[in-house]
Amino acid sequence: MDDERAQKRSPGLHQDASILGYKLHLAPALLNDFASFLQEQGASHITIPLAVQWANATQSTASEWARRLTFVRGFARYWIATDPATEIPAWGLMPHRPHRARPYLYTEAEVRHLLQAARQMEGLPGLMYHCLFGLLR
Repeated sequence: MDDERAQKRSPGLHQDASILGYKLHLAPALLNDFASFLQEQGASHITIPLAVQWANATQSTASEWARRLTFVRGFARYWIATDPATEIPAWGLMPHRPHRARPYLYTEAEVRHLLQAARQMEGLPGLMYHCLFGLLR
């Protein structure tokens, strides 16, 4: 009965797990999987070693492991209010920094070549590209 009233008050929250503008599509499935893992292990509390073991259980990439641990970390921060024996994995425990593309810096000669090529284009697109590439100077 209380669940029905909560759904009527905020129907979007329960239908698509939207919280403060974020849609958590994977969180329910991953957290259910984590809860099943804890049951299989016979654990009565969330511990850091079990969280890391579960995060690494898939044959995936380091970024996926870090993402899985992030879900557990968020849940553990919430769950510690219910179970004080809950351990919260530290942020630096399984760090992952995505590799960003290295920016390319055009030389002055390359910018001049782009500007000349844009001037040769006809109509509005040529003028638009000339203005756009001119901003690179």
